[in-house]
Amino acid sequence: MFDAMQTFLDVVETGSFSAAAGRQNKNASSIARQIDRLEQDLGVRLFERSTRRLDLTQPGLTYHERVKQILQDIRLAGNELRQTPGEVQGDISITAFDSFGRTVLAPLLPEFSSRYPQASIILSLDNSIVDLYNSPMDIAVRFGPPQDATLRTRKLVDNETVLVAHPDYLALQPPITQPADLRRHNCLTLHRQRQHVFWHFERSAERIKVRVAGNFSACGGDPLVAFAVAGQGVLLISRWLVENEMRQGQLVEVLPDWQARFNERDSGAIHLVWRANAAQRPVVRAMLDFLVDRLTTGQSKPARSDLS
Repeated sequence: MFDAMQTFLDVVETGSFSAAAGRQNKNASSIARQIDRLEQDLGVRLFERSTRRLDLTQPGLTYHERVKQILQDIRLAGNELRQTPGEVQGDISITAFDSFGRTVLAPLLPEFSSRYPQASIILSLDNSIVDLYNSPMDIAVRFGPPQDATLRTRKLVDNETVLVAHPDYLALQPPITQPADLRRHNCLTLHRQRQHVFWHFERSAERIKVRVAGNFSACGGDPLVAFAVAGQGVLLISRWLVENEMRQGQLVEVLPDWQARFNERDSGAIHLVWRANAAQRPVVRAMLDFLVDRLTTGQSKPARSDLS
């Protein structure tokens, strides 16, 4: 069965029976027969075949994702058996949302590489939520804990948010002395498809929700910061993303007496997320320990056994 699965994967990756045959040093008719037997065993058609094209059916697409993960797990299991117990080596893959990945995570990873030179790091920067059970990723960095209770999670840092704008923008526009004034301003927002955007403000016992709008929104923070630095509007953003711009005077805090947030209670802490069995690999455990140690500030740090 595993040989047939590998043949199926080769056909998908190369795009034809003949190309897969070349990869396996077989003839195309042998590859075709193996795929025929696989389809008979599964009871479904995996490919729509024509003289010019070979396309996956919907069951074929589903089977491809499963097979790719299964064969990768088999290869990883073999690599682990060949390792010295506890030795940190092999591939470690991380997915993180773009702005945090580039600004905070990526600068730390060379230190991990220096500490564990036999480890190979794969970093994917993607603002979409990756399904850890159906992808090759070992660790995810996300806002908030996962909805899937079977995943393990560890809070890294609170996502403190700040309201900022360029001094020139503030000098040319109506003054902002209270949250309601933002209704008259160009507000740069994280994109929420077909949804109104509200910013939440708290000061002592006061809580205010303001509907905001503007001429620019984006799925990631970096384009929004660029617009704000160019004097194009008011921005609510994670403080860690604009600390340099604030130190350089390119952005200044607006309404500093108020705590501004994306949501009523908080703006979502940043978490590490992983599958329980992934942490059994020494390289994954080492990365979890490393990121918790380097990014957890002002909190009690867990022992290694807490990250299993």
